[in-house]
Amino acid sequence: MMTSRSSRSQAFTASLFLAVIALLVPQVVASDHQPDGSQGTTTDDFTPVDRMMKAFVQEHGVPGAAIAIMKDGRVLHEGGYGLADVAASTPVTPASRFRIASISKPITAVAIMQLVEQGKLSLSDNPFNLIGLGVEIRSDGRDPRLRAITIEHLLTHRAGWDRNVSQDPMFMQSRISKALELEQAPTPEEVIRYMIDQPLDFDPGTKYAYSNFGYCLLGRVIEQVTGKSYEAAVRERVLEPIGITSMAIGRSFPEERLEDEVVYHDQKERTVSSWKEPERRVPMGYIHDQEVMDAHGGWIATATDVARFAGAFSDLDRSPLLKRDSIKQMWAPPTPERSASWYARGWLVNPTGNTCNAWHNGALTGSTSTIMVLRHDGYSWAVLFNTDCSKLNDAYLHVLIRSMVRQAMDASIKPMKGA
Repeated sequence: MMTSRSSRSQAFTASLFLAVIALLVPQVVASDHQPDGSQGTTTDDFTPVDRMMKAFVQEHGVPGAAIAIMKDGRVLHEGGYGLADVAASTPVTPASRFRIASISKPITAVAIMQLVEQGKLSLSDNPFNLIGLGVEIRSDGRDPRLRAITIEHLLTHRAGWDRNVSQDPMFMQSRISKALELEQAPTPEEVIRYMIDQPLDFDPGTKYAYSNFGYCLLGRVIEQVTGKSYEAAVRERVLEPIGITSMAIGRSFPEERLEDEVVYHDQKERTVSSWKEPERRVPMGYIHDQEVMDAHGGWIATATDVARFAGAFSDLDRSPLLKRDSIKQMWAPPTPERSASWYARGWLVNPTGNTCNAWHNGALTGSTSTIMVLRHDGYSWAVLFNTDCSKLNDAYLHVLIRSMVRQAMDASIKPMKGA
């Protein structure tokens, strides 16, 4: 039986109210299942972080959230807040998996930097040559500037595509399927075939313009060089060496939700046509074609997975994934770069003294908002949400929470240092 919008809204509000009430009860420290409804482990030192998360979830009407903090390979705090599935009243736990959106990019960048370090490709290589399209990009009628694009340009978002000018091809499934006369949503390879027939928006290397498509290309380079699927190559080369086994490329539709994956809740409760199957109506949080987004935004992970990945670079001399020089190159400012902070090769970088804060965020409309930070002092943290915006003002949650986590962590770490 179909339920009315009012009934659904009332059910959502009631479930969320129960979750908020649960979060107001004081927490018992160092217990796997807290009596206040939050899930996870903590110590007295991170009580400010725990209190901040509870207050944030309540204030912004967030269905569910997870946080993890690590240092020196140890989980110092992990917690789940609110509900992974509002309709089923299932709580978020540290094992809950979320879409991490564009936090997928630093993961892809590390896989590329490993191949560079091993001499299997160069940052100056043309990606189309590497994936077998070198002849095609030299055909009559195609933009000759395609030949000037390099792996470096893709990593730093300077390859020549500007989504503010020509839109984002990773979210143009219907247009691309029509242009290529496809009967289904395009694969990454078909998106690339479409894009080599389009003119660039600027000369490669001359300016920064964020490009999901550039990272789609990097995913195909990884496949070509390793001889494995993007997901399999990244699991083997990046994730498993640091003990991450639960990450996966997500799926598009609600019924395809993977084990321990949260349900995504659009704050406005919109229903739209799926980009993957336009004839199908879905909640806004399931509009995206997750599979085609693999290398630029397709992974799902726990907050601890994400914090663990960032923490793999906390000690440049002991990283299990890259050598010191490769990490420094990954975070170095692109040339030319004159700003106080920059988008490096897959990471946003804020220098501080002789070191830096390296981070990335992500968001998908009606679905998720995420942030990952590796601090200059070696602490890494991640916060993941199963919606994108605040119910108060439509602001992205990762934007709102970043400074709050920093302040709460500073309040937690100072007592630890003085102990």
